[in-house]
Amino acid sequence: MIKREPCILLQWFQPDDQLGPNVGLLIENLRAAGVVHVVKESHKDDGMFILLEIRCPRGPYDMRNWADMNASRMRSFGLNAEASWKEIK
Repeated sequence: MIKREPCILLQWFQPDDQLGPNVGLLIENLRAAGVVHVVKESHKDDGMFILLEIRCPRGPYDMRNWADMNASRMRSFGLNAEASWKEIK
């Protein structure tokens, strides 16, 4: 049986002329805390492209609702975020 784990996929682009330690430091701290997983990282179009998976917290609520609601909230701030369900075995 395959379960589906809800998450948010967030695409982030940081131009080279705006690169600094803050973005990397923030992502590394969130990764170490188990909140974020870096799915893809590459240099494109004079900058750094990062695809982050933001994991839903465990709790007594509908995790798919959480993913939908928070991805929508992120989009309202102009971020490129989508709710997703990752297959796990």
